[in-house]
Amino acid sequence: MEQQNTVLQLSRNSFDYFRLFASFQVMLGHMMSLYAVKVPFYIPLRYVGGVPILFTLCGFLVTASYEKSKNVGEYFKKRFFRIFPPLWVSVWVGFFILMLFSGSGFPAGKAAIWTFLQGFALQYTPEFAKDFGSGTFNGALWALFTEIQFYLLVPLFYRLMKNRKMKTWIIVGICLLAVQIGGTELVASAGSRAFALLWKRTIFAQSSFFYIGSFLYVFKDTVLKRLIRYTPWLFGAYTLLYILWNVCNIGILQEIATAALLPFFILALGYFLGQHRLKYDISYGIYLYHVMVLNIFLELHVTLNIWTALLIILLSCICGVISLLIDKASRKILP
Repeated sequence: MEQQNTVLQLSRNSFDYFRLFASFQVMLGHMMSLYAVKVPFYIPLRYVGGVPILFTLCGFLVTASYEKSKNVGEYFKKRFFRIFPPLWVSVWVGFFILMLFSGSGFPAGKAAIWTFLQGFALQYTPEFAKDFGSGTFNGALWALFTEIQFYLLVPLFYRLMKNRKMKTWIIVGICLLAVQIGGTELVASAGSRAFALLWKRTIFAQSSFFYIGSFLYVFKDTVLKRLIRYTPWLFGAYTLLYILWNVCNIGILQEIATAALLPFFILALGYFLGQHRLKYDISYGIYLYHVMVLNIFLELHVTLNIWTALLIILLSCICGVISLLIDKASRKILP
C-alpha cells in the first residue's frame, strides 16, 4: 500500500472480503441462536459484529457513491438497483415457501400484502407465519430498513456537512454517539420488547456506524490516511475494551468499543491490508436468504450438526449467487 501519495487510492482496500465475512458472521450467529447451541469457534466472532461492519462500510461507500454521482437522480438509481430487484425476488420466494408448507390453509391475500411490505424492508412476522420455523420468518431484513433510511438522508446530510470543519464533525459525532448509547440504555431499561425492536430499526440506534463511515470518507486524505498506520493500535484498544467489559461487567465499555472504535478500526484495516477484491460479491444474497434457509431446516426438524451447518451455508451461498445474477440481469433489462 502506497501511503506516501497525497490522495488515498479508494479502490486499494479489502472491503469485499469484509462484506463476505460480515454476512457469514451474521449467518453463523443466527444459526447458533435459532438452534440454541453454543460452538466454541464462534465465540471470537461475536466480538466483531457483522451488522456494525456492514453499516460502517455502507456509511463510507454510499457517501462515496453520492459524491461520484452526477446528480441525485443517478445516486438513487444506483441505490435502487443495488437493493430492490434482489430483495423483491427474495420476498416472493419467501411467499411461495410459506405457501408450500402451509397447504390449503394459506391466507394468500394477507400474505401478498405482507410480501409487498417486505419488499420495502418493512420487516415483521404476521400471525400466519409465526408457527413456521423459529417464528421469525426473515428477521434479518430489519438492518436493510435501517440502511434505506441512511440512503434517503445522504443527499441532505452530505450537503450540510461536507464543507464543515473537523471540529463540527467531531461535535456532531459525539452528540450522535450519546443519543445512540443513551437511547439504547433507556430503551433496555423500559423493558418493552416492541419498543426495543422499533428503536433498533431507527437510524438513531445505529447512527455512529454510518456517521463515522461518512466522516472517514470526507476526511480520507487526512484522518483515514493517518489512521491506517495505527491499525494495530486500534485493534489493541478495541480488544482491551472488550476484555475490560468481560472482566468488570460494565456494559457501556462494549457499547463504546462497538459504536466508537470498531468503525475506525474496520475502515483503517481495510486499507492496511491492501487491495484484495472479489470477482463476485455474494454477501447481499447470503444476507437476504440465510434466515429463510435456516427456518426451512427448523420447520423440517433437522438436527444441527456439522453436515447440516455446511448444507445451510452451501444453500445460502447458492442463493447469494442467484441474487447476484438477478442484480446483474435487472441492470441490463431495466433502463
